[in-house]
Amino acid sequence: MNHATQTVPLAVPPEVLILAEEQGVAEYLPTMLETTQRLFPKARRVAVRVDEDPEIADDRHIVFEVDVPLGVPEALAAQRRWNDALFACCPAPLVCVFRLSMNLIPA
Repeated sequence: MNHATQTVPLAVPPEVLILAEEQGVAEYLPTMLETTQRLFPKARRVAVRVDEDPEIADDRHIVFEVDVPLGVPEALAAQRRWNDALFACCPAPLVCVFRLSMNLIPA
């Protein structure tokens, strides 16, 4: 099955924007949105959401979630590229706000 590659602007939920402001990473959010879409051109789904740890109070993160048809070696390389891009755009003390979640799916 052939899937067309296109970049569709992500709908960013209001809670993501609020958390980005609260954590001081709002200026880096657009770059990471674009980076995630650029690094995963074959993603079947790209979403951004807030993840809250149920056991640790106020432990919240902005998660970029992608469903991608990659094998494990390719996924590890993609994770590294995403991390490198994150550190290139965001100050080190703030990178912990952002997380990547890859769901590996069949091609």
